[in-house]
Amino acid sequence: MKRILLLSFLITASTLQAQIKLGVKAGVSTTDFVLGSQCFDSPYHGGVFIGGIAQFKLPLTGLYLDASLLYETRRISMENEADSHVDHETIKYLTLPINAKIGLGMGSVFGAYVATGPQFSFNLGEKKIWEQNYDINGAFFSWNIGGGIQILHKIQVGYNYNIAVSKTAEVDTHNLYTNIRHSNVKENVHQFIITYLF
Repeated sequence: MKRILLLSFLITASTLQAQIKLGVKAGVSTTDFVLGSQCFDSPYHGGVFIGGIAQFKLPLTGLYLDASLLYETRRISMENEADSHVDHETIKYLTLPINAKIGLGMGSVFGAYVATGPQFSFNLGEKKIWEQNYDINGAFFSWNIGGGIQILHKIQVGYNYNIAVSKTAEVDTHNLYTNIRHSNVKENVHQFIITYLF
């Protein structure tokens, strides 16, 4: 009986190990900043991110779950139309996206996938910038929708649109070159991603 239990445990552990893959994930992003119903007037919203990923395949399905832990920077700039002076800031985040992913097989070499799921972001840098006018939240919630291609079950190249659900900051824009006195800010992010699974 003990041998049977031990054998069952080893088979289960081996199966789980085969279903879980670890890897690295990196990419670049651009961000749309929205103040209330108006778009934030900034000439450049670029950023980069890098971190680790764990992907788990659910047995007997084409469904995967993956979770990543990423260090992300988002650079924003704003131009004062009065004197053409440009202010730059880099906002640093720790992000935790958790996605459900459906694999669409096209053979052993190439495949495709679509993915969606929640993301939790935590501010690692300054809480207030631009002379205290831009107040960044310590944490916020967003949702991912994306897809891409997979090569040799190891390399994934994809696009993801991260939609802010909760506000990411509050801003008093009276001193930031617009006529809006106060507004909530949301960051919707376009991400171009490459992932390598070991």
